[in-house]
Amino acid sequence: MLAKRASEISAGEVLRAVEESLELVPCVSAEHETTCHRADECSTHLLWKRVGDAVAEVVDTVTLAELCTNGEQQ
Repeated sequence: MLAKRASEISAGEVLRAVEESLELVPCVSAEHETTCHRADECSTHLLWKRVGDAVAEVVDTVTLAELCTNGEQQ
């Protein structure tokens, strides 16, 4: 049983509840207590941060109701 309507729950909320982090690599996680000591010289740090932000934006805008509707249409 859901605590709120499926239209009020984002996929991002569900993923964050069951996963430790949505970040693809730990060095860009906001929850990560220590930052990577190579972040300033890492050529991929910004890339992973931007990819993580894009993933979060998508999953935060899709609701469980939408996922159910999409599943019924297939």
